[in-house]
Amino acid sequence: MAKKSKSEVTAERLYTISMEHFLNKGFDQTTMRDLATAAELSPGAFYYHFPNKEAVIQQFYQRSFETFEAECRAVFASTEKFEDRLTGVLKARLSTFEDSRELLIVLSRSAVDPRSPLSPFSDGQKEIREATIQIFREMIQTSDLKCEKRLRPYLPELFWMYLMGIMLFWIFDESQNQEKTDALLQQLTRQIVRLVRFTRIPLSGTVLTPLIKTLDFIRPLEPKKESTI
Repeated sequence: MAKKSKSEVTAERLYTISMEHFLNKGFDQTTMRDLATAAELSPGAFYYHFPNKEAVIQQFYQRSFETFEAECRAVFASTEKFEDRLTGVLKARLSTFEDSRELLIVLSRSAVDPRSPLSPFSDGQKEIREATIQIFREMIQTSDLKCEKRLRPYLPELFWMYLMGIMLFWIFDESQNQEKTDALLQQLTRQIVRLVRFTRIPLSGTVLTPLIKTLDFIRPLEPKKESTI
């Protein structure tokens, strides 16, 4: 492993100080001057490494995503069963945040505001959001899932939304070791997988067609690019 530069060591120290400050004082209540003072640096020196508070949290999100992605690869390598894969991906996302749950509670006020760059629905989180949706897309493509072909293109983003709902429930779950979240995840995921598989039944078309129209109204699929070959 290559030795870290002095700048990298400093950035890591500032990251640690900032995360502790956010947890203890709150994200909204913490100023950049607070962080610079805690680090015994001038604000300008702190800005050199992190231009704002959101940049610190962005690094936190990126680190957790990289761990999440690696755990998903392990899940995909272990099974082709769709239900096991979906359950594994959901659990992997929660496990990557397990040690940071209190921080997520602190950040939750900003995270639910779509105008905040910290919100998973914001433009500021587009890269991680799309990368996560791509993981769901890969999860489906190489699994044993059989479903109505018209529904299939919508599933990756629908599962991402499902993940967001599970995470929100988990953040505010005060049961011991968040046992309610685990029970909900297991039961609801099983039912969702069954419903998706049932779309193969011919009679499901009377329900599925209006659903597809609704999904296309809310989140229209990007048109396929014509081949130039």
